[in-house]
Amino acid sequence: MVYDYIIKNGKMIDFETKETYVGDLYIKDGIIVAPVSDEEAHAKRLVNAAGKYVVPGLIDEHAHWNYEASNLGADADMVCPGACVTTSVDAGSSGAANFEQFYRQNIMRYTTDVRAYLHVSSFGVKAACAHEEEHDPADIQEEEIIRLFDKYPEVLRGIKVRYSIHTMGTYGFEPIKKAVELADKINGRGHHCHVAVHCAELPENMDFEGLLNCLRPGDIYTHLYQNLGPTIFDKTGKVRECIKEARKRGVVFSTGNGAMHWNYPNYESAFKDGFYPDIISSDVVRYNKFLRPGFSLTYPMCTTMIAGMNEIDILKAVTYTPAEKLGLLNEIGTLKEGTRADVAIMDIIDAEVPFRDRFGNERISERIFVPLMTIKSGEAVFRQVFFGGGYDFDVTLENYV
Repeated sequence: MVYDYIIKNGKMIDFETKETYVGDLYIKDGIIVAPVSDEEAHAKRLVNAAGKYVVPGLIDEHAHWNYEASNLGADADMVCPGACVTTSVDAGSSGAANFEQFYRQNIMRYTTDVRAYLHVSSFGVKAACAHEEEHDPADIQEEEIIRLFDKYPEVLRGIKVRYSIHTMGTYGFEPIKKAVELADKINGRGHHCHVAVHCAELPENMDFEGLLNCLRPGDIYTHLYQNLGPTIFDKTGKVRECIKEARKRGVVFSTGNGAMHWNYPNYESAFKDGFYPDIISSDVVRYNKFLRPGFSLTYPMCTTMIAGMNEIDILKAVTYTPAEKLGLLNEIGTLKEGTRADVAIMDIIDAEVPFRDRFGNERISERIFVPLMTIKSGEAVFRQVFFGGGYDFDVTLENYV
């Protein structure tokens, strides 16, 4: 049997048990397959990944990819492949009025698999403007949102609500209640739809407990470690009980780092209290796509490791868990046979690198994640220049001629 790729000797992870093992991965026709036991295996391209992590293609659950049609939109194919990201979710850059433009202009052309949250505000996120998007419940276009989920059920995975002093006005909890009600209707039509809520700089008429009580199991709370306005900590410096109770109920917590929605003291206080993120996400936007202190998914993977999160838990938080919460484990997020051949080969190397947050707190790494190779749907889309990995061709002359 001739396979398109055989990746040998990789350090692999069973994310359900968090156990690691050394194994080989076989790819044919864009799918991960089982080797045929009674036939000799040959590879068009053979990669030796000895000592390196071989994991599912990474998933960045929160970023902004409406390139040239949104003031936040970066180009997914410029950022994702080099970070071993094969799937990413656009976090509400568009709404009911302009999603189809986003779909035709960007999502369809990307090599990166881009899914989307549809913003309750009809034109999507308008951050960094004098007048940002508002959330008047009377202006939520329910019929149009349902129509779009019916038409694009594989792409649309949830509804975005952005709670901030800049967006909420006097609406209180009504927008989130309306979003949850609408998500229930969409789920009732057989689609996957959770609510993803941005939480930073809460208005004075809001509180964490009231907001979290609106959320259902599977809904995602984003910007977990932000320090703008009220934070997840109580007066004693512990994680608020309402946050812990929400997790017990099944609410999912995502970092949504960006440049401003995290700092080291908040990481460290939460980790000390045993509160780690379920999902690590970048919140990449156009103006920070390659600027410190936050760009690509590799950056928050490194900063959370510096703060004390275990490397296996980090890798699970950028693969298995987001795939599960997005309802996509039958396609991505694992290396099970029959799933799409989205694969990341990564290393963790010893390196002393300064990582500073936006608020002046600096930590020096001891080890960092380094993307080595990205395979998307069975095709290599990125390779680090110093990653040898053996010969790519089993029959060298035949394939080079």
